[in-house]
Amino acid sequence: MVIVGGVEKMISLEMARKLKEAGLEWEPKQGDFYWFVTPDESRIGFVQNNRGAEGFKAHVDRCRGIVCTYVFAPRLDQLLAEIEKWGYSWEMRTVIDESQSVRFNAKNIAYWIHVWKTGHIEWEDGFKRAFTSPSNAAASALLWIYEGRAKA
Repeated sequence: MVIVGGVEKMISLEMARKLKEAGLEWEPKQGDFYWFVTPDESRIGFVQNNRGAEGFKAHVDRCRGIVCTYVFAPRLDQLLAEIEKWGYSWEMRTVIDESQSVRFNAKNIAYWIHVWKTGHIEWEDGFKRAFTSPSNAAASALLWIYEGRAKA
């Protein structure tokens, strides 16, 4: 994960894999993050793609002779757009009240996300949890949506 100012800015490889397995699709674009992993996991790293599909292809070409798996690690804006694409609304709040029973990050801040099907009364049901970063909150909510779609 990438940490800036005590807050995670990129989802973990584990979460990225879960989203990929759940059905998150990806076409490389400029500014995207992705993980690359060798089969034995001896080389794991991440790259921010600054040249779109061409930049992704260039990275793959540099790894010639090394078989890698590439896993998209969406940014917060991409995660929230995907949530909306599936017909859900979302609300995210920053929690700094230590009296609440949530897990805080190193800066004593937690991020509470609430996701509900658009058009439903938001407090009836949905996904409501706190996380240590906005990206983890949105990624977990999106995974919840994908898992619900798989059960339907």
